[in-house]
Amino acid sequence: MNTTDTGLLKWWGQYIESTGDMESAFKIYQKADDWFSQVRILCFLGQLSRAESTARHSGDQAACYHLARHYENIGRPQEAIQFYTRAQTYGNAVRICRENDLREDLWTVANAARGRDKAAAASYFEECGEFKRAVELYHRAGMLHKAVEMAFASQQPETLQVIASELDASSDQELVSRCADFFLSIEQAQKAVQLLANTRQFQRALEICRDRGVPVTETFAELLTPGKDEADDETRGQILITLGELLQEQGDYHTATKKFTQAGDKIKAMKSLLKSGDTEKIIFFASMSRQKEVYIMAANYLQALNWQSDAKVLKNIVTFYSKGQAFDLLANFYVTCAQVEIDEYRDYEKALKALLEANRCLAKLPNAKRSADQLELTIGECRRVLELQESMSRGENQAVIAGCRNILAHTVEKPPVRHVDILALLVEAFAASRLFPEALNALKDLANRAPDWASRGLVEKSLIERICSECGVPFESVWSSGRQRKQTATPDNDNDEEIQEMVFN
Repeated sequence: MNTTDTGLLKWWGQYIESTGDMESAFKIYQKADDWFSQVRILCFLGQLSRAESTARHSGDQAACYHLARHYENIGRPQEAIQFYTRAQTYGNAVRICRENDLREDLWTVANAARGRDKAAAASYFEECGEFKRAVELYHRAGMLHKAVEMAFASQQPETLQVIASELDASSDQELVSRCADFFLSIEQAQKAVQLLANTRQFQRALEICRDRGVPVTETFAELLTPGKDEADDETRGQILITLGELLQEQGDYHTATKKFTQAGDKIKAMKSLLKSGDTEKIIFFASMSRQKEVYIMAANYLQALNWQSDAKVLKNIVTFYSKGQAFDLLANFYVTCAQVEIDEYRDYEKALKALLEANRCLAKLPNAKRSADQLELTIGECRRVLELQESMSRGENQAVIAGCRNILAHTVEKPPVRHVDILALLVEAFAASRLFPEALNALKDLANRAPDWASRGLVEKSLIERICSECGVPFESVWSSGRQRKQTATPDNDNDEEIQEMVFN
């Protein structure tokens, strides 16, 4: 028949086949590309090698299925499994594997099969006690509860972890909870936390971190941070606060600060940042916070640093107290500045400027009259010292002597003004007036108040040399006595006074 019509060719092949002429029918089926009929005739003729070759070459599922059934019927299960698999009729392949206890073949077939056939294979492996394979197949078949139950029973944490890694917020919460409990029962708390974080059960995850001491890395912290669409503002804030506190307990102050900030609690954020001691970040955070309490906390922290030698820190202290409207604290800071100027540099002019700034701060406070009045007295005393220094520079020695004596006789020393500075000025005034014995006596009084007067540079060395020369006192003894370290009141102080008596007399 000279035609290319496949339908007609198939009909003609069937007719020729019905006459018993199998070879001619086969050729017609070849011309029609009817693979199924070709394999069927080859099986009938017992030409299985040609049937296999045809089925493999064509990949025709019907042809493969027929060949598989033929192999099954003649008792060749391995070949039947192979061609049932090629025909993608996995159920038959699984059935033959089970009937013949071909476990390796069953494992191979089941991995490629549909869910229903995977479950059938898993059931067989379960019956055989091969629980690892059973769990994996139940898992791949989507039977998570069954897979988890078996993983629990057969103690397979690694397999369970694989299953758990695929769970998310939409997964069955009871299943998630059971998996987490299992990890906890075998002392794998970190895996439990990972699971709970993946499934967005933040609060229980944080409880486990705290109770079991699970380290919270920066990556872990992000995983435990709920998105804005995952919880209402109040719940999200509570979770972030709890997370921040946990990070703070574990010493990760920077990440804790980030979480407190995300929760909107800038005060907790600043407290955490202060514990880190990261000055640059503290200054930056305070600058961006726009919150009074945060400004004040930052300024208080900066005061504990060496602000005297860092102009940037000094400026930030003033700025933060000002922005925080903490004028009482700013006034105290200016008073401290005044004290430093006098203690470190004997600079009463800068000290006065600082005191005047403190006074301006107190003027902004409604109930600071008493403090302001006290500060006015201090400002007055500081001005008196400056006036005496100016008189000394003009050569008004007698006025300086009278002024110094008046201060020493009628005032109690109150910081920042120091009587040792008054005594040093008195020594200088006596010497300038050539009253050297009086200068030596004033120096003795200075030594009683400040045994380390020479070390502190209260009186110039050249002036001491001149006084000693005029009074006939050994200079080295006097100068050495003024280099003693300042001591607190002890029984040995009486001996120090005796030494000073011997030196100055």
